[in-house]
Amino acid sequence: MLQAHVFEHYALGSPFDRADACAVSDLACPYLKLDVRRDCLLADTMRQLAYHVRCGDIRKPLRVRFVGEEGVDEGGVQKEFFQLIAPEVFSKRVGFEWDDETNCCWFAKGKQPWAEYELAGVIVGLAVYNGHVLDLRLPKAAYKKLTGERVGLADLRDVAPWHHNAALCLLRCENEDECASFGFSFSASYVDDVSGETECVDLLPPCGEETRVTMANRTEYVHRYAEWYLVDSVAAQFDAFRVGFERLCSGSCVSMFRSDELESVIVGAPSLDFRALQANCSYEDGLLVDSDLSRWFWDVVHLDLTAHQRRRLLCFVTGCDRAPVAGLGSVRLALSVNGSDDARLPTAHTCFNHLMLPRYSCREVLRERLTTAIENAEGFGLQ
Repeated sequence: MLQAHVFEHYALGSPFDRADACAVSDLACPYLKLDVRRDCLLADTMRQLAYHVRCGDIRKPLRVRFVGEEGVDEGGVQKEFFQLIAPEVFSKRVGFEWDDETNCCWFAKGKQPWAEYELAGVIVGLAVYNGHVLDLRLPKAAYKKLTGERVGLADLRDVAPWHHNAALCLLRCENEDECASFGFSFSASYVDDVSGETECVDLLPPCGEETRVTMANRTEYVHRYAEWYLVDSVAAQFDAFRVGFERLCSGSCVSMFRSDELESVIVGAPSLDFRALQANCSYEDGLLVDSDLSRWFWDVVHLDLTAHQRRRLLCFVTGCDRAPVAGLGSVRLALSVNGSDDARLPTAHTCFNHLMLPRYSCREVLRERLTTAIENAEGFGLQ
């Protein structure tokens, strides 16, 4: 079982001792504060979360500050933080392996440091706890395991499609010669990412390697292999991930969800309905729903922007390129006028989902200025 302070070795790498660690996290402060540098995002986040986990104040409301930037976190800054930290955490650097075919990541096998996996769980739990969604590329098997649902051969398709296809081909064999041509025995092997050595695993102790797969036992073999790949081979890694997640999301708040519902809570709605966003939009500072500027803006959004650019626009205005679980119709967007200079770019207050447009002279100017803004936006008042 994972130790209570699996982050410990990160804390020990600093000049602080155990007593000082709690001093770093101001226990009198009502917020969980993270001060992070963009160029050291993973290290800064890992170190500070280690302190906060140690001090037991991880469930305070989150406030994030990017060092050297002016943004005050009323929600928008932490939205961008989660957008940036998720791909940093769920990467090979931390201990996840990617499948190019499914574009999903899974837990690397072998003697991986558990602390990184607990950090990944804390990041996911922290996002859910503070009402944010993540661009997270975990297969459905991960959500099934979090909710206690069984995983099996069908789930292998989203994790390791090559292995899943091989299992199906084996099950379709019509005779012993065809089955023997696979050369399978009740064993599995993998390369340990830490040691670089090939490790062999017995799927039918004590003599799995000597037990050949036949027409009679092939069904047992594929189910044992799927169980090993999805459960046994990553048991310690996933347990650490679960511990991190449950530091913020545990008990009835998880058990009430099915796996597909939990996935929606974590990653948001699968599609972006910008017409639903338009229907819930408010107009301020003299701008009306039928003003030329309003009509030009929505025409550009629906007719001119690519799917990628619409995601960039959503991130520009809200700080996140994903829709909440209730869809874009639940996002309250505000449009207002900000001057009348064709040379000025649109600006946004991401904390309040507020987009400010100069009163441009024509639709084409609006389109050019808007696309320039969304394709080159990052940060909060960079100095």
